[in-house]
Amino acid sequence: MEIVRPGLITGNKVIDQQHQDILTLAREAMSHFDESRGGNSSEFHTLLNNLATLAARHFHTEEALLRRNGCPTLEAHQKEHAAFSERILDLLMKAMAGNLDRSGLLGVMEDWTTHHLLVSDAACSPYLQERKHSDSTHTG
Repeated sequence: MEIVRPGLITGNKVIDQQHQDILTLAREAMSHFDESRGGNSSEFHTLLNNLATLAARHFHTEEALLRRNGCPTLEAHQKEHAAFSERILDLLMKAMAGNLDRSGLLGVMEDWTTHHLLVSDAACSPYLQERKHSDSTHTG
């Protein structure tokens, strides 16, 4: 499933694909657990682990771009990433204890989509672009 909302597109193909991959994996994780019929804890845990790994890789990529392009809100962005990582790790710990917290995962993904992607990433979109040439402000 592709990201269809224009506000979810940053214009950087790598970042946009990573966003898409995270959303797809989160949907897959949630589909492996239906509260009415239970779920396979091993599969759910594996998917959460994959989500944590993918999110960490994405956060690293995004932060590197923001740093390289001089984003003035880098520190706040890093704090948001750290908070999301912590929430995902908390879900992983719960899953290891046998608590498949589908609603927790849904909450993390809703917050990530509605706030982080649509607000934080959208505001930083100009700083998420690969620079193909030197900025004139850096020459001299």
